[in-house]
Amino acid sequence: MKLRIRGQHLRIRTDAEEMRAFASAGCIEERIQLAPDRALIYRLAIAPGAKAIGVAFEDNLIEVRLPEEAAKRWCSTDLTALSGTQQNGPVELRVTVEKDFDSRE
Repeated sequence: MKLRIRGQHLRIRTDAEEMRAFASAGCIEERIQLAPDRALIYRLAIAPGAKAIGVAFEDNLIEVRLPEEAAKRWCSTDLTALSGTQQNGPVELRVTVEKDFDSRE
């Protein structure tokens, strides 16, 4: 899973294996160890009851939450991306999740 942050746009890209795991478990995550005792974790999760794509950030965890129906449609069709916006006070955050089946870096 790839995480890209550029300005106020957060993007997660998943390969085919990760998509299968997400469809099965409803959640996938990666972590990068930034210091001996600290890691940044980023997670993609299905959020039952959610109406829109959203992001939470707490305790070194970035969690992108997808509405259940949208996640199911994304996992089971040729739909390549889901996107949305989240208002954080005066700042708008754009969020995109994409299938990235062409490469593995």
